[in-house]
Amino acid sequence: MLPVSDIVIRFSEIYEIINQIKGLKMKSRRILVSLLTLLLVNSGPALADVLLVDSIQSAPQIQTPRDGLTMSQIRQQFGNPKTELPAVGDPPITRWEYDGYSVFFEHNLALHSVIHHPAK
Repeated sequence: MLPVSDIVIRFSEIYEIINQIKGLKMKSRRILVSLLTLLLVNSGPALADVLLVDSIQSAPQIQTPRDGLTMSQIRQQFGNPKTELPAVGDPPITRWEYDGYSVFFEHNLALHSVIHHPAK
């Protein structure tokens, strides 16, 4: 998506070009400028949506523990973690690392699982 400053500059350039066209009435100029502005503003997000869909489709399919499970339930379903990091903070937050993902706990309950992405 274009920064607002670029859109404003393009809008003013388009308006100057339209003003140079002698045959257009003021109402026609305003309609044309509105349509061109709408086209410029709406072209950016459509490209971003396509990129987002592509990145989601290419995400690896890794089964991770769901939020709210206890440490013992996760150990039973997914086995022992590769690394158990000690709790930090208050409330205590613990991290278990598995191959490809990490699980974060508050006390004994899973808060969230995070998939590791390879560095680019």
